[in-house]
Amino acid sequence: MKKSAFIAFVALSILPLLFSFNTVNDKAVDSAKKIIVKVTPVNNEKAIACKLYNLQERPTRVIIKDAQDRTFLSKKILHHNGFFRKFNLKNLNNGKYQLMILHPIESKFATLHIKNKSVEINWNE
Repeated sequence: MKKSAFIAFVALSILPLLFSFNTVNDKAVDSAKKIIVKVTPVNNEKAIACKLYNLQERPTRVIIKDAQDRTFLSKKILHHNGFFRKFNLKNLNNGKYQLMILHPIESKFATLHIKNKSVEINWNE
């Protein structure tokens, strides 16, 4: 009888630890997940294809600004884990622009070089 009482005591003592460990661990895993950003130029077009993964349904914003800090594109993404969009940049003049992907966990920045019908993307580290 004493042996079964001891086993029950140990089991009941460990049970809350397991649940609290999983809760803390889940939060740590969620905050450790990084977003995946794939932005590529579209061949023979003044456009980019923007693919975002692992957004965790958190608000995300895609912004394109020029050197004078004027905003040419601002797209807010809500309640999605992934996102794909082709952004047509034909109305932008040749030059350099800042691409910003803003997310609560991390943000990514790139410089877009627009020349005639091409776009070159250089990611800032």
